Amino acid sequence: MRPLIYYNIQNLGIGNLKGLMEDEPIPDRWERYWRTYAVFRWTFIILTAIWRFGLLFEIPFHVLIIYKTRTTNDAVYIGAIFGYSWFGCLILSSTIFSKWMQILFVN
Repeated sequence: MRPLIYYNIQNLGIGNLKGLMEDEPIPDRWERYWRTYAVFRWTFIILTAIWRFGLLFEIPFHVLIIYKTRTTNDAVYIGAIFGYSWFGCLILSSTIFSKWMQILFVN
């Protein structure tokens, strides 16, 4: 069983993995990297954990926003700003972590 983010990124077709030959199919390439490289596996396991805890950590803040705002419009407005900002932070942290692991993986 593999982390969910492994399948999400594989289906998006991103990753820039080098194949054994030019015509090596992408699913085979991903499978080979998963079996061969521990750093590759750990990257996806840690990214899945970052997103899991990040999204769970967001819930109490949304509940707090709902109960502390005066009107429904304020709650929707503030909740949207917070949600998109938090989502941006998760994307940024994932990108930084992925680049860092890529540097370790290449060296």
